[in-house]
Amino acid sequence: MKANEFKAYRINNKFSQEELSDLLGISVDSIVSYETGKRSVPQHVVNMVELNKKYMDELNAHKELKKKFNLELETIKDHFRDKIFEMINKVNSTMTDYKYEFIKIVKDNQK
Repeated sequence: MKANEFKAYRINNKFSQEELSDLLGISVDSIVSYETGKRSVPQHVVNMVELNKKYMDELNAHKELKKKFNLELETIKDHFRDKIFEMINKVNSTMTDYKYEFIKIVKDNQK
């Protein structure tokens, strides 16, 4: 892994040098020396970066699926909420009709 690739990885994943050093378990000085090309990136660090790339890709894919699922879930909830309100309104309307019919029957029987 070249110095510019190492630095690009850090920047693209929005890690500070301190955060990446914590993540990889290496010093900030090592991060700086890898990014500037003063030292080549050791294979074990490259392996950790590659593993983290795979993890980040999986995490991002998971976040996208979750976002899509939540959007679909909200759409379903909105649909059912609308249907429930529609049913409640029909029941209320029917109950009102029955109420007026009942009142009419009672008045007619009082005559």
